[in-house]
Amino acid sequence: MQNLQAIFILLAIFLAPSLSLAVDPMSDLKIRQVIVEGSINAYLAKNGTSSCPCPFNEDRGGQLCGSTSAYFNEVEDKKPKCYPNDVEDVEVDVFRIQNDVFDKDVEKPL
Repeated sequence: MQNLQAIFILLAIFLAPSLSLAVDPMSDLKIRQVIVEGSINAYLAKNGTSSCPCPFNEDRGGQLCGSTSAYFNEVEDKKPKCYPNDVEDVEVDVFRIQNDVFDKDVEKPL
């Protein structure tokens, strides 16, 4: 009986940390940052690494892209998301559902 209890205690000690890592809550801000990074990387992959997706990127000459960036010059559906505020709430919700990642304060939809 004591051996069985010891086994359960050891299992609880070793499994508890891994169970808490299985649910890795992400904040909305972190998700927005991931989406922005993905958007910039997708733009660079499609248009070449020497392109200027965002104002804070540098052009071939090492200058900030600023107002010449795609962020200011592409049509709305083609411009990259450069800032967390560019990501809509619904995009965060879709990311959470597609990646099964939920904030500890947000209920998982059924």
